[in-house]
Amino acid sequence: MADRIAGLREGTSDPGVELTVVSKAFTREGGIAGARELLDRGLTAIVGLNDAMAIGILSELRQHGIRVPEEMSVVGFDDIAVAPDVAPALTTARIPMLEMGQHAVSLILRPASDEARTITTAHELIIRQSSGPPLA
Repeated sequence: MADRIAGLREGTSDPGVELTVVSKAFTREGGIAGARELLDRGLTAIVGLNDAMAIGILSELRQHGIRVPEEMSVVGFDDIAVAPDVAPALTTARIPMLEMGQHAVSLILRPASDEARTITTAHELIIRQSSGPPLA
């Protein structure tokens, strides 16, 4: 979670962009609770730290009649199998989980040493219908 928040902070370094963090469970219900807490803050976008949270956010926004992406953009992380199937299809950051797991195992199996054990992997933003241009 901390890495994802750090990445969001780095990606929103524009002084005109405000990042508000609300800590909730990494579940659909956590996304719903987080969205409820953020609804009255005049935001134009909400990022769920995983796709389950983002799907909960979409659900809560729908309950309040907030149109996505016309009034609010929603983005998730992980690109789970149902992300393209929800309405609207979820914009998400595809994280190479299998590759990360393989690297983790190889690092664990390496003999102990003082050398750095950091491996960088790439991610890909999958743009779908739940996000749009910034609102004016």
